[in-house]
Amino acid sequence: MIQSRLGVFCLSLAVASAACSGQNEASTFGSVTTVGTGDQWISSTSCTEQGHALVNEAIMASLNIETGRAWGLSQAALMIDPTCTAAKITQAAIASDFGSEFPDLGSRVSRLDNLSGAPMTDAEAAWMDILQSEERRATCAEVAADFPQEGLFQWCAITPDLEGIEALKAFAMEFSGLAAPAYNMLAYGYGQATWGLEDEDEATSREYLTLYSEVYSGPNAFDSKAELLAQFGDIENALEAQLGAIDRGGQTTYGRNAQIYSRKNDEEDMRQAVVDALEGLMEVIASEEQQREAINASLSEEVSMCLSDMTPCSHMSRDDYLGLVSGIDWIEGSARDIDVTFNDDMSGAISLHIQEGAYMTDEGRVEYSTRVSSVWNLTSGTPRMVHANYAPMGGSGIPARQ
Repeated sequence: MIQSRLGVFCLSLAVASAACSGQNEASTFGSVTTVGTGDQWISSTSCTEQGHALVNEAIMASLNIETGRAWGLSQAALMIDPTCTAAKITQAAIASDFGSEFPDLGSRVSRLDNLSGAPMTDAEAAWMDILQSEERRATCAEVAADFPQEGLFQWCAITPDLEGIEALKAFAMEFSGLAAPAYNMLAYGYGQATWGLEDEDEATSREYLTLYSEVYSGPNAFDSKAELLAQFGDIENALEAQLGAIDRGGQTTYGRNAQIYSRKNDEEDMRQAVVDALEGLMEVIASEEQQREAINASLSEEVSMCLSDMTPCSHMSRDDYLGLVSGIDWIEGSARDIDVTFNDDMSGAISLHIQEGAYMTDEGRVEYSTRVSSVWNLTSGTPRMVHANYAPMGGSGIPARQ
């Protein structure tokens, strides 16, 4: 998530391997420090004053991993000033270049080609050189030396290593109005031991998260806080922060992590729900209607079953499964030693347990004992079994079917 979203704004190869996301308490959506500092990502453009301001905010959004917002801001600049070259370069930088593997996909190259001959300032031309360079990191360093007042080029020259850590701190000091993405990178660098750092430093990471939230109010600030707090084990506050990201950036982009944190926050309840479901499915002496209720509450509409009568595994509907278990003359049954393990994003679980009981046949009582493994889908809020494997263990399985 972090790297792929960072790579969207391919202007800065130097930071393409760094972490990023964000949290924020400010009242407006965007940077709250650019006003009054005089700091700009690019200070000289071919745009009108209003278009120029929108381009700078678009760059800020993009470097804070808010690509959709960056695109909207650059499009707004073009609505005000259709000849705003910097806005067109911004859109080219945001667009994808899939390279030789998929040469017909991605519009960055064509967008840059279409700007050939367009009126542009020296700074805009330098930006074009960076985006078209095959040695982008070296070009960034050269351009940064030629344009020391341009925050964009100084940012581009930062390398993802220990020197880069110090460069981020220096950047935040020199360009205080543009410090937001630097604070974001530093929070991840210390929180996840990247950029050449050997050890995670939660306290320092939290300090930079606080600084980030003080200078930037976009959804990424909340998303970063949520992601790092979740990593630190503070799931309750991670969920609260992620809801802030949704409030500012929408469910489509930021909703998935909120669902993950919500499930993690309810982990013990989810564990108990799986246990309850397994125990409910073994209420074998219950009426057929009660069995149907338990099956409808716990099984997916179609489930893969490897049954203990040793017939081949097969997919079956809830009605198929009900017909199978209700056709057995159960005397007793129980599930014990239930162990539940969740995957990393809490979207699924695996349960292991022992299932025991007894049923009657024409020959008399049969002792039933199986070891069971089950796979559960947790994304609907209610655990739903999608696969189960029953293996006889010291007793019999269910009656053999002809």
